[in-house]
Amino acid sequence: MFDWMKAAAIAAAIVATSAAALIAAPVWALTADEEAAVAISQQWVKAVTSRDIEGQVKLLPATMFPRDGDRDRVRKQRAHDNELAVIRKQKYAMFELGPPIQTLKVGSATVVLISYKSAVDSSADGRLQIESSLIAVALDGQNWSVFDGSGQNPKSLRTIIPGYTGGLNIPPARSAVVKPE
Repeated sequence: MFDWMKAAAIAAAIVATSAAALIAAPVWALTADEEAAVAISQQWVKAVTSRDIEGQVKLLPATMFPRDGDRDRVRKQRAHDNELAVIRKQKYAMFELGPPIQTLKVGSATVVLISYKSAVDSSADGRLQIESSLIAVALDGQNWSVFDGSGQNPKSLRTIIPGYTGGLNIPPARSAVVKPE
């Protein structure tokens, strides 16, 4: 049966202008898992927008780093990407979390899909607008981590989420560049 209250809550959340407003929105009825997932996602947003590379890498699931040196390789890649962003004078104009889209149990793990919108300004290129999803996961049901859902597929999710066999409906990421006039 269609849940009109939940649909109204989601619609109201999409209109909200900040992640803080999403948490405070009285129409949201989040589960404890969804609240924890939104909280870890807010930490992710803060780490990304402030270019806190250590904070970003710390929030990634340990299962993303199966071999020695993988975490350091990701850290170095993010540092390189950060340097390029500084050179190109890119900065986040906006990074807003939307509502949790889906919650899924995979064995003892809990997975929550959360939508987001972001905009990155660049003096040369204009504004890059992105709509995508974050995937928050508590592999043991209580210690949360988060990663960007852009480009994830069932095979990559099986690597990150042990026992994953499907069921997470990740919407395709959308991006557009708005040129300055």
